[in-house]
Amino acid sequence: MIMNQNAIARIIADRTGTDMDAAFTMAQNLQKVHPDLLSVVDAWLEGKETPFEYQGITLDAIKEKETCSHLAAILRMRLLMNSPALVAGYPNWKPVNKDWRR
Repeated sequence: MIMNQNAIARIIADRTGTDMDAAFTMAQNLQKVHPDLLSVVDAWLEGKETPFEYQGITLDAIKEKETCSHLAAILRMRLLMNSPALVAGYPNWKPVNKDWRR
């Protein structure tokens, strides 16, 4: 990921309709992803949705379970990759909020 936070935030805002404050926060989170997830983030910033799997959990499974966008699934995967306990519990987890921007 070579882009700076402002450039990433602008892409997020343009592609999702999110305001710049929220987009900037998402950009900060995207810059803190696990190295294995970097190519997926780069692809999304280029307008591509790349599949990814971590310990049996795929981005597609997250998108289906949480009824969310690819970007939201990437951000969820970021959280899962930072916590073995979250990964272990995710199959039984039931989402409360749905991503209305899908």
